[in-house]
Amino acid sequence: MQFKVSIVGGGNFGTAIAKLLAENVLNLKSYSPEITMWLYEEYINEIPLTQIINTTHINTKYLPDIHLPTNIRATSDLKELNDSDILIFVIPHQFVKNIINQIKGTLKKGVISLSLIKGVIYSNGDIGLISKYISNTLNIPCGVLMGANIAIEVAKGYISEGTLSGVNDKEGIIIRNLFNSNIYRVSIVDDLWGVELCGTLKNVVSLGYGICKGMGCGLNTCCAVLRNGLVEICNFYKLLGKGKDCTLFESCGISDLMVSCLAGRNFKAGEFIGKKISLEEIKEKMGGQQLQGPDTAKEIYEYLKGKGKENEFPLFTTVYRVCFENELPDAIYCCISPKSISDQ
Repeated sequence: MQFKVSIVGGGNFGTAIAKLLAENVLNLKSYSPEITMWLYEEYINEIPLTQIINTTHINTKYLPDIHLPTNIRATSDLKELNDSDILIFVIPHQFVKNIINQIKGTLKKGVISLSLIKGVIYSNGDIGLISKYISNTLNIPCGVLMGANIAIEVAKGYISEGTLSGVNDKEGIIIRNLFNSNIYRVSIVDDLWGVELCGTLKNVVSLGYGICKGMGCGLNTCCAVLRNGLVEICNFYKLLGKGKDCTLFESCGISDLMVSCLAGRNFKAGEFIGKKISLEEIKEKMGGQQLQGPDTAKEIYEYLKGKGKENEFPLFTTVYRVCFENELPDAIYCCISPKSISDQ
C-alpha cells in the first residue's frame, strides 16, 4: 500500500509544504509519488490558478519565484480529496469550518490528518483547538505540526524544523517519515495544547512587535515587547490549565515566535498598523494574503474578557484594541512590565 497525500490549501505556506513533500515522496516507497494540492480557485488574467500551477509549475500568485516539482497536481475540487490517506490542512483558520463541513462524510476509512493551521476555535466563551475540531467533526485523527517555518525559506530548501504533537506512535512514524529530510527535521512532543497554542499566540505577539517597529522603535523596545509577549503566552497556559512550559523551547515555541517577529506576515502587518494604516489597506498591500494575527487577537481578547482577565494580559489586550478599537499604537509601551516572570 502507498499513502496518498493531499494538501488542503495552496497559499504560500501550503505551496511550500507541497513542494517539500513532493520532493520527499519520490524517495519514499510507502507514499504515492503524486501530491494533490487543493486550493480556492482564483483567476490570474482570466486563467485559473490551478491551470497555471499545473502547466507552468509555478504558483504565480502566492509563491511566484519558486519552480514546483511536476508531481504536484493542483485542483479546486474538494471531491479529489476523497481517496486521500493523509490530509494536511494549511488554510487560514477563518475558513476551517466551511472547508471541514464540505468534506465531512466524504473521506475514506483510515485517513489520518495533520493541521498546520495557526489559530483557535472560539465558541460560547471557550477556546478550542483547530486540530480537535477537525478530528471531532471528521471523526479522524488529527495531529499538529508547528515550527519556525517562513514559507519562502522552506520552499528554497533552507534547513528548517517543526514540532509534531497529537499523534500516536503509528501516526507519528507515518508523518515524521513523510516530512523528514536533509532540509526538514521533525521532533515529536506530548503536548498538543502547548504546541498549537504556541503557533496561535505568537501571531498576536508578532503584531505587537511589528507595531513597535512601525513606530520607529529600536530593538531594545521591540524585544521588551517580545519578552512580555512570551510571559503572556506562559500565563495563558496557566489560565487554561493546558500546555507545558518546556514546549516553549521547541521549534514551535521561542523559535517560531522569533521568526514571526522578524519576518512573518503578522510582523509586517504590525509595521503598517504602527504607521496608522488601516487593516483594509494592509490587506491590499499584502496582495490578498490572509492575516491570522488580528482575528486571533480578537478571539483571545473575547475569551479573556469573558473570564474578566483582560487586564492581566496587557499586550494581548492592547494589540486587540489597536486593531479594532482605534487605540493609538503607542499604547503598546504600557505593556512593557518591570516584573520578571518569577513575579507573575
